[in-house]
Amino acid sequence: MRDLAGAARHESSTGLIQPTAIVGVEGIYDLRLLRDTYRHCSVYQDFIEGAFGPDEDLWDAVSPATKKDPDGVGIEASWSEGTLAVLAHSRDDELVDFGQVSAMKATLEQWAENQKKNEKNARVLVLDDLRGTHDEVWSKGEELARVIAVVIEELRKMDADP
Repeated sequence: MRDLAGAARHESSTGLIQPTAIVGVEGIYDLRLLRDTYRHCSVYQDFIEGAFGPDEDLWDAVSPATKKDPDGVGIEASWSEGTLAVLAHSRDDELVDFGQVSAMKATLEQWAENQKKNEKNARVLVLDDLRGTHDEVWSKGEELARVIAVVIEELRKMDADP
């Protein structure tokens, strides 16, 4: 989060405010893992190289589950304003397997621990009961709406119980 140009703690005319919550839906969080999981299907290698080139170190640099800054710090230490991270995924997703959620969850759990050390209430929530294929979750909208409702309710609970 701190890598965002202009990111600031407080709103200013030129700065951005860091979000309180983030939601990943049907996400790809580790490009190497995606390629390795689907090694038998060359389209994944082609997809990743088409977007990011063949440099696997670059893949790591753009993968939120593995991204590290020049000091070796990943997102687990760079999102100081956050309180809630949600990973939502359908078990029916035919394009991206649940290993992506597991990889990102491990990173976010470290973030939550860091937040607790800094006396902030932080939580990681995995919603693994979405229904539909990869694109249906987005195109039909009902599941996405349900995720948003859960996030709003969770933030309300967290605000009520600091």
